This record gives sequence, structure tokens and C-alpha cells, in this order.
Amino acid sequence: MERHIRADTITLVNVFELERDRMDLFVDAYRARAGLISAQPGFRSLRVLCAVSSGARFQAIVESEWDSVETLHDATGQDSYYESARRVVEDIGVVAHPGVYRLAWQSGAG
Repeated sequence: MERHIRADTITLVNVFELERDRMDLFVDAYRARAGLISAQPGFRSLRVLCAVSSGARFQAIVESEWDSVETLHDATGQDSYYESARRVVEDIGVVAHPGVYRLAWQSGAG
């Protein structure tokens, strides 16, 4: 079944390379960041996905949905946002590969 597409929102998708034994630390770090991120104007949602496949190149994917590119830019341009992201990368030892996307199409069950 096709669903309505919100073409006016954008999604920041950040895929992470990290050691599997660091996953709990990574998830905990994002839980700690959730309050800061969700308080930003234009924020809609945040999801952290962990790989089930041991051979997956990217062990974690973080998706955050925003009202617009501008609201995302305003949030990520803040020192507190930048510092919290930097700590995740440096303290846990992850390599981040971010990109901003707009939904093109989606489908779902019945």
C-alpha cells in the first residue's frame, strides 16, 4: 500500500563504522544526545539502527527527520550539537558518513 509522501521534510542519515563491542556505548551516547537533538526547532524524529549481520560494513545507522534543510542546518550549526557529535566520534572511535536525503517513495503493509 502506498503512503502519503511528506516531500517537505528531510532526513539526515548517518552511517557509522565501529567495532561491534562498542555498540552499547554508541547507543548510550545517542540516548544521551536525544534530549539535545529533540529540543531543536524543526526536529521530528530520531532512530538508531544496529546491524544484525556480523559482516555489515556499517554497524549503526542513525536517522533524524527534520522540517527542512534550514532547521537541520540551524541545529547542527550550534556549538552544543557539534560538541556532542564530536564526543561520540572521538570517545567511541567511530567513523561517520552523513548525508541529507528527501523521501522519494515508500510503501508499507496493508
